Amino acid sequence: MLSKVTFQSAVLATCISLIIASPSPQAEVSPVESEAIVIPVATRQPVPVVQTVPAKIDNVAVNSNTSIITSNVTTPAAVVAATTVKSTVLIFARDTASSYSGYSGLNGYAIPYQVVVVPQAGVTLPALNSSATSGNYGAIVILSEVSYDYGGTTGFQSALTSAQLATLYQYQVTFGVRMVRLDVFPSADSGTTALGDCCGAGVEQLLSISDTTKFATSGLKTSGAGVSTQGLYHYPATITNSSIATEFIQFAPAAGFSTTSTAGVINNIGGQQQV
Repeated sequence: MLSKVTFQSAVLATCISLIIASPSPQAEVSPVESEAIVIPVATRQPVPVVQTVPAKIDNVAVNSNTSIITSNVTTPAAVVAATTVKSTVLIFARDTASSYSGYSGLNGYAIPYQVVVVPQAGVTLPALNSSATSGNYGAIVILSEVSYDYGGTTGFQSALTSAQLATLYQYQVTFGVRMVRLDVFPSADSGTTALGDCCGAGVEQLLSISDTTKFATSGLKTSGAGVSTQGLYHYPATITNSSIATEFIQFAPAAGFSTTSTAGVINNIGGQQQV
């Protein structure tokens, strides 16, 4: 059985393969060797358990401990050409222990990274660029939407504000940088909707790569028995807007789910690219 940390690390490694195999044409990436890998002091610690709460999202009753993508975010403006970016991956996490699943997969590629721990009260964004044409980060990772349960009718929502997300999106479009979101609830903003939640004790739902078209040179295969998700709470989904979402990871059939379902998508939303 995989731990949640190992599971998310494996998915992130797949996503990074996508980013490496199909770099954005807007930016020239600086050499990795010129940057130091930033390793948080707290590594491989037990990840704090975030309890689920009953919720009804898009008319689907589930137990949730994360949130959907924040909707009321300003649309980024057009791309600015002739930019350069560093190779450092910017990782947002709720705590240093869970941040391990955001950077462990990067070590195999010798990719430098920086972890920003986002508490429930929020945090100031690091400087994303050093000039109008020089970006400090080559990719952005957000774990569990850095969501917290704010109680009442608010429930789970991201500790990153709409204004901060708008800043991140604009940086992506300006510098041709992609975003990876792990453990986010399916929603219209990602072109998906949840089919329910899974799974009970002892119930297996295998996970596998279903399409490598967008990262054909990565060497990843669509064949194979799949990866176990036993003990890992998740939300099988279906694509509702194929104009912005393309499946690349899927769940196998399981108890309560008679057919395959979507586990991960590639989004291109007005130039803002994410997986």
